[in-house]
Amino acid sequence: MSFRHFPLVLAVCAGPLYGQAKQPSTQAVTPTSVTTDCQVGVAEAELVVSDVRAKLYNMGSLFWRDFNDPAYHVPKGSGVDAFYVFGFQMSGLVSTDLRVSANRYGPFQFTPGPLDEAGNAPADCAAFDRIWTVTDQDLQRYDATGIASDNLRDWPANLGAEVIDGDGNPDNYDLAAGDRPRLFGTQTAFWVMNDVGLERSPSQSEPLSIEVQVTAWAIASDDPTFDQATFYRYRVVNRNPTAINDAIVSFFLDGNLGFDWSDDLSGSDSARNLVYIYNAFNEDPNGHGSPTPAMGMRFLDIQAGSATTDYNGGCDDRCDPQSPEEHRYYQTSRWRDGSPLTYGDIGYGGTTPTPFIYPSEPGTYWSMPCLDPNCEVSLTSKLRRLTFSTVAFDLAAGASRDVTFALPFAFGTQNYGPVGNPTGSVQAVKLASDRIQAAFDDGSLFAPVPRPLTLEAPTLLTPADGSLFRLDENETLPTLRWVPVPGAEGYQVAIEIDQGSEVVKRTTYTTEAELVFDDIVPDNTVFAYRWSVEPDGRLPDGTRTAGERSETRAFSLYRFVPGIADNGVGLVEVASASGTDPCADTPNDAGCAGDFDGNTVWHDPDATGDYYISSGGNTGLLGELVLNRALVQEDEVELRFTAACAEPGACLATYLSSRDGEILSVPFEAWYLSDTPDDPADDVRMIPYFRESGDTPITDFADTFTSTDNWADGPGAPITER
Repeated sequence: MSFRHFPLVLAVCAGPLYGQAKQPSTQAVTPTSVTTDCQVGVAEAELVVSDVRAKLYNMGSLFWRDFNDPAYHVPKGSGVDAFYVFGFQMSGLVSTDLRVSANRYGPFQFTPGPLDEAGNAPADCAAFDRIWTVTDQDLQRYDATGIASDNLRDWPANLGAEVIDGDGNPDNYDLAAGDRPRLFGTQTAFWVMNDVGLERSPSQSEPLSIEVQVTAWAIASDDPTFDQATFYRYRVVNRNPTAINDAIVSFFLDGNLGFDWSDDLSGSDSARNLVYIYNAFNEDPNGHGSPTPAMGMRFLDIQAGSATTDYNGGCDDRCDPQSPEEHRYYQTSRWRDGSPLTYGDIGYGGTTPTPFIYPSEPGTYWSMPCLDPNCEVSLTSKLRRLTFSTVAFDLAAGASRDVTFALPFAFGTQNYGPVGNPTGSVQAVKLASDRIQAAFDDGSLFAPVPRPLTLEAPTLLTPADGSLFRLDENETLPTLRWVPVPGAEGYQVAIEIDQGSEVVKRTTYTTEAELVFDDIVPDNTVFAYRWSVEPDGRLPDGTRTAGERSETRAFSLYRFVPGIADNGVGLVEVASASGTDPCADTPNDAGCAGDFDGNTVWHDPDATGDYYISSGGNTGLLGELVLNRALVQEDEVELRFTAACAEPGACLATYLSSRDGEILSVPFEAWYLSDTPDDPADDVRMIPYFRESGDTPITDFADTFTSTDNWADGPGAPITER
């Protein structure tokens, strides 16, 4: 059997919540091999139960993955950021080798999952690409109904997430037997990541072989100190068979306090283990308004060793680090060129080394508004990026170290003023951090803080359950709508996205009774969504309250971009004459497989049985497409038109008059008539094979082709009639 070409010309163009915490178990962690195939995690979650909306990611950077919706919003419903980038960094000596794993803006250095005792990454990092979150409501609902959320059911005690023992067995997690996740505050999130398996730019060193278990939490409170802060514990485990000496943990902070990042100022308070960001002016019209706030970061369980800063561009010796040594410089109060941070002016080129930049009260020497003893020079922009580091410590093989910190936020009556001004925003954030430190010291910062359930469940309006949204250039994304709930200040919209290979869970906060859906769907891919809504608000006494969760509805998005992927040769599965999907009968057909010879032809799920192809290429010309079939001797192919082309003459006229490159449904089937052309019993339905054939427009369709035209199989190759 040989393949010959036939030209076809178409313009186709319930248990105890409190008790003794279990020790983390690792019994189910069985990573087996080092892999270089791990990818940066795509999981994300949000802390949203308090007056903060904080996005969480599991690749070593909080709040920011890329330029698509970074979020650390406080107050929660304001839509105004306080941080932009917040990256985890660590350096240390393995023997005499300086190693660094450091996140700034990417490429990111951490991938999901634990390491085994030899420092090997799991064979399948994607299996750990998840951020687990539990709330007070999850626990209350399970105790009342026995219905567990996915995260409550799957709480990863085997990866280090803490558990309250309810069954007397400290080595398991059995929800039905009474075990519960240890709830810090009102919402607790957990994930695990490691620095093995990814390419090492920009750190440019071997990995440290560390596993990092992260617990993040928020507290719903009538006290703004706790309601407008978030809390984090990074448990760093050395899985390297060798000790890591002189280890330093740092966080890279790129502030974005309010609407205008260019007026952000920074400072430090070594006695408090605190760095902070505040505004140069007391008004931010499109951001936090007036007065402007201050935002801080305070280490709670480890001493700060340095607070350094760097420019964000237009410099050489004080810019982004490019090597392990330069990363280490910023962790140890030095600039990129190795020169020390010095007291006074911008901290560069002076005579007195100092570990903390801008340690004085704003408006006094040495702070950003007062760079000289007479306060004649100020700096009001550009120096807003901080590297805040712990003191150095040693980490033996298999040992762990906790680094716990808080992100306090506060408004004062003004941002800075005379020395000792007790009402400035910087003073307010310092005092807030003191109260948080006291709560950490007495243990109350970790206590569960449940909210009363007083708000009714929202009634969902649109879209209807099971809706399909076919997106193209003429259609908009769906808007999720529900009936407003009396007493609600805002709504947490939980969205579960089934992407085929994985399910992603997200939470988005809105103060409106609707959410304009803005997810990006890859071309010609169906994503299935499930969504529900929970209200939250405050009682008259200021206590934060929560509401019942709505029903869960589903809808699907499909962004249809028809045509061959690269405008080259491709297969097309034509519509079935019966109006059914032709792939249902012949799933092994190449056209049904979706990919052939590097080209893809897509099926539109919003149409019955129709497949699409683009003429592509040849701008301004009529595309020529050639039908390729398996041909036995001189037998013929017959085109059988579908109901979409009941009048073939008029239908084809539409095709032939369309522009080059236009996308149309193929309204026919192709049948090989076999040995007895007049007997339909042995006919075989075929898959047409189209390719472009020349650049000259076809105008005389009646007389253009003859049975001896020279096509791909040489002279004499028979062709179909037009």
